Amino acid sequence: MERDASAQETGGTGVAGSNTGRKPGGRTDPEASPRVCVTLHVRSRKLMDEHDNLKASLKPLVDAIAASLGLEDKDGRIVWQYGQTTTRGKPGVTVTVEELQKSV
Repeated sequence: MERDASAQETGGTGVAGSNTGRKPGGRTDPEASPRVCVTLHVRSRKLMDEHDNLKASLKPLVDAIAASLGLEDKDGRIVWQYGQTTTRGKPGVTVTVEELQKSV
């Protein structure tokens, strides 16, 4: 699933799934929740420092994506990947969410 989001759209990501792995009472069931890989790719006019600035600038979006999945952003079932490119066009963020296969 992909969605382009501008800097103003960090509040709602539209990536919520119907199976968030929630047990009654709001607890998360690790067996029911799929593992996902979330890739955030920034298009901007100037590259950011990848160590600090890139991740810090995406923190509100990361929090919103994790919440829409019913998980904390530090949950081990989410693999976060970051990337960036320069553009002469409109800056923005592309978000890709992929379900990872369970390892046997």
